[in-house]
Amino acid sequence: MRIAYYQPNTSWENKHRNFNSIEQALYDLKETVDIILLPETFATGFTDNIEPFVEDYGVGETMLFAQRMAREHSSMVVGTWMVRDKGLIYNRMHFVTPSGQWAIADKRHP
Repeated sequence: MRIAYYQPNTSWENKHRNFNSIEQALYDLKETVDIILLPETFATGFTDNIEPFVEDYGVGETMLFAQRMAREHSSMVVGTWMVRDKGLIYNRMHFVTPSGQWAIADKRHP
């Protein structure tokens, strides 16, 4: 199993800049990998300004980005981002497959 981990120089609260940085790094990969592992809150960095960046569970621009990267690189994309689910906000880990399906894991002690 081949795993690529990318630790970007995260631009706080700037999803599009972070997406562009990750996308470029992935296109620069010389080998095919099975899993692309991204750091916690890779889209926004850690922020106390949560409301403008939280996405509804299962939808949103970060999910679309992860699905696109998984599909284009034929790899599972793993990373966390903030989601709202049943009225609560989670920093939820997502496991996104090339087919667009996903699984999740929440922290036990958020």
